[in-house]
Amino acid sequence: MADQIAVADERQWSWWAGAGASPETYTVNEATRDAVIAAGRDEFEGELFTIVCATQGGAFACAPFDDEALVEQVIERFADDNAERFGEDGFDGDINQQALAAALNAAFVAFMDQHGQGVRVWSFTGQRDREEVQP
Repeated sequence: MADQIAVADERQWSWWAGAGASPETYTVNEATRDAVIAAGRDEFEGELFTIVCATQGGAFACAPFDDEALVEQVIERFADDNAERFGEDGFDGDINQQALAAALNAAFVAFMDQHGQGVRVWSFTGQRDREEVQP
């Protein structure tokens, strides 16, 4: 039998509460289950609400661009902004659009990893222990 190595989940998990049985949004956030239930009872005043342990953390993932027109706009903008290098005929060359898209996505992920702390994330990247809390 092969050794099994458990990988620790380093994302930050916390408890969230939202109105009703199937919340569109979770608006109450607390560190513990008991704290989110208490805060939910105050917030939702005698109404049913749902709690979930969730995280918004984790690595950003970017698929290559599907829209060739978008990649072409990036190339055209680059050529326009560097017209002195290409002459009056503009950019004339073949660009591997998949490679360009991959490079742009990698740059975005690197940027978010370095500067994304102030970016508000609205959805969860993981959920567990969802339950309804009766009034």
